[in-house]
Amino acid sequence: MKAVRNGCPDVGLSDGLESGESLHPKLGWTLYELAQSLGVSVPFLRLEVKRGKLHAARLGRRVVLLDAEVRRYLAEASDRAA
Repeated sequence: MKAVRNGCPDVGLSDGLESGESLHPKLGWTLYELAQSLGVSVPFLRLEVKRGKLHAARLGRRVVLLDAEVRRYLAEASDRAA
């Protein structure tokens, strides 16, 4: 059974919380952060954005992926795999 947190299924992403840190949820990911967390490459994530499978926003020159969008993408990927 999948855990549900804040109305979204828990898809295995950590909130980056260490002991003693406050409980502020992560709102967005850089491509590098997400690639490190998922064990994939940055070029793969860029390709997924280009294909339209993963939606990203630009903040200046930086590409940011909203946490809710990352969770949606991973939920869809796990549904396709099942």
